[in-house]
Amino acid sequence: MGIGTFVNNVKREVGADTVERINNNRFDYEARQAKDYLNLDPNTQSYVRKVVDQIESNRRDPAYGKWLAEKPTYNAYLMEDPAYEAAGRNLHDRLINQELQFIDLNTQGRGLALGYNRYKAANDQQAAKQRLAGDKINEVFGEGAFGVVYPSDQEGYIIKAQGTAGLPGRGFETRTELGGGEQEVNFIEASRGLHMAPEVASLELSPNGDSRIEMKDVRKNYSSYEDYMNTLLNDPNISYEDKIRKVSGVELKLNKQLANFADRGYALNDRHSNNVQVNNMTGTPTNIDFGLTKDVADTADQIRAIETFTSRGFESAGLGDIGQIYTDTVADLFHQGKHEDALDLARQGLSKLQEIERPLKEDMNLFNSSINNPNKTRLAGELVTGRLYLDNPNNGQIVSPI
Repeated sequence: MGIGTFVNNVKREVGADTVERINNNRFDYEARQAKDYLNLDPNTQSYVRKVVDQIESNRRDPAYGKWLAEKPTYNAYLMEDPAYEAAGRNLHDRLINQELQFIDLNTQGRGLALGYNRYKAANDQQAAKQRLAGDKINEVFGEGAFGVVYPSDQEGYIIKAQGTAGLPGRGFETRTELGGGEQEVNFIEASRGLHMAPEVASLELSPNGDSRIEMKDVRKNYSSYEDYMNTLLNDPNISYEDKIRKVSGVELKLNKQLANFADRGYALNDRHSNNVQVNNMTGTPTNIDFGLTKDVADTADQIRAIETFTSRGFESAGLGDIGQIYTDTVADLFHQGKHEDALDLARQGLSKLQEIERPLKEDMNLFNSSINNPNKTRLAGELVTGRLYLDNPNNGQIVSPI
């Protein structure tokens, strides 16, 4: 029996139970990508019902049928059927053993192969989470590419559990640069005194490389940078000037933390809206997830990190012109081969930044681009909508000339 014939035999009609099955299926959020074809608004309450209605009304449309047949998400969803899952597993094994070539598969075969891969990855990921969280699996409240977070048995603390490589299906399975929990704890300890990370209570290491870091739970008094920004910007009782002033203050404190950490020889990468938490009352930031910290001591990267964060600090303090002069001067020394002088000047600039306790003036254009200032992107926006990652910058604003 050919793959296409088998798929046609086991594919079930989308019937009355589809809404419940989509809602209960863990592929729900991905299955909703059907909006790309159906052009539906995923924010409406009746979204799932609309998807089902459209599937039922379009399933005899050849164009829609072809599109749907090769969709990995939809095929993964159909893996709930044991017979369909068995067909996917069989095809997967034959491809692995090179009995078949993916390029030779028809539309339905490609969908079945890709769907099974996604289904398998989801199950492997769930198994990895279960391994990391154990009997706390149902209490997991946070997860990333490398692990999960759940409450500790000690009140007021949480556990960050992770392996030495990324979770299956997240795209980081072959990345092992984290170095495990012990290395992350060492990085956090290296920041001691800078008040930029939660307290670490304990570290548990497993023979297989898994680690569990017990640290202070900051959720009671802190919000993610994104939530802090949204709450602030939507508060009608705070003037626009005060909003800018508060965000400028957060940025000033954050960049001073990151610059001082760089001065100690460490570049804290992967800063984004969830890895930066902000105190709801004081606006003081703290950092979680030190896994992608880079040891940059006595390297060009150290000069670059100090310069980048110090320059951003000057800009958030309303001294963007001084920050630009500082950057240009440090870069000029560096490109002349005077690396020691460049590092010395970078540190002098950081020393001056340390003297600034609050923004000296609020540049109303600081966090917004305009026709006259197209390069003035929102500093905070880089963290809320993207990542501040010196080794892989996604925004021209944070690319150092060094």
